[in-house]
Amino acid sequence: MKKRLLLLALPLGSLLFSSCQNAIFSSSFDEINVVIEQGNDFTSDVPSRRIKRGADASFTITCQNGAALVASDYADYSIESTGTRYVYTAHSVRYSTTIVLSLSYHYCLYDGNGGLPRDGSGSTSPIAKPVSPDHLRANAELGQNLFYKTGYTFNGWNTNPDGGGDNILPGSRFDFTEGLTLYAQWILETPNQDFEYDILGKSATITKYLGTDETCIVPETLGGAEVKTISKNAFVSSTLKSLYLPRSLTSLEEDSLNCSSLNELSFFDTLSEVDDLSLTCPQLSKVRPFRESFSRL
Repeated sequence: MKKRLLLLALPLGSLLFSSCQNAIFSSSFDEINVVIEQGNDFTSDVPSRRIKRGADASFTITCQNGAALVASDYADYSIESTGTRYVYTAHSVRYSTTIVLSLSYHYCLYDGNGGLPRDGSGSTSPIAKPVSPDHLRANAELGQNLFYKTGYTFNGWNTNPDGGGDNILPGSRFDFTEGLTLYAQWILETPNQDFEYDILGKSATITKYLGTDETCIVPETLGGAEVKTISKNAFVSSTLKSLYLPRSLTSLEEDSLNCSSLNELSFFDTLSEVDDLSLTCPQLSKVRPFRESFSRL
């Protein structure tokens, strides 16, 4: 009986050993290495990643000495800028590979001019953004995706810090020269006490403007809630001449901007629900639409 048990145990042991081999081989086959080839003027958060075959591999790249990450020799990739850093992602990688990154030194500098970078670095150095040599004119960065300044609203770019140079709207084309620096322009937001508003959840609706200034810079938040709507007749009795609407705003109700003295209006393309009768401003002569997002041409 003992001999029979031994004979039965031998094939079972071989089977277990074979299964173990297959599992190890399968695990090894399903995983691949993606390596970032090191170079000058940039660092990667990790030199390589081990991923499942066919998955994406992401790296955080930090450039130095005015360099900007613009491309790689791996075909299917994307680059997202977060201020001074870049998130590089190689998509659907099937085989172990070493990726060579391409940097550009043909760039425009963007200075926060008192604003802080949104990447949380706290740096006051200008941010370099690559400019394609294929275009005679470049797209200006949107600004609000790069910097913020508490209590202020971003109001475009200027070639001089004090605003005495050429004004450039966010996302618009401008004539580029090598080494050009554009400076963020900021305007002080109107204080919260100049508004009556209702809060529902995390959204605020402005019901009345109480201020007496000729310029109103509507803040993005009131009472800790994002300003989403301006209700009917909120500005009806005001003597405003200039009105800046925040990028958080999405809706204008009927007669919300019924303001006979208004002649300048600035708003973002996040404004998606606009009543046909929301704007009754016979003196309006200047409209400035700001972009929240855009695709480079």
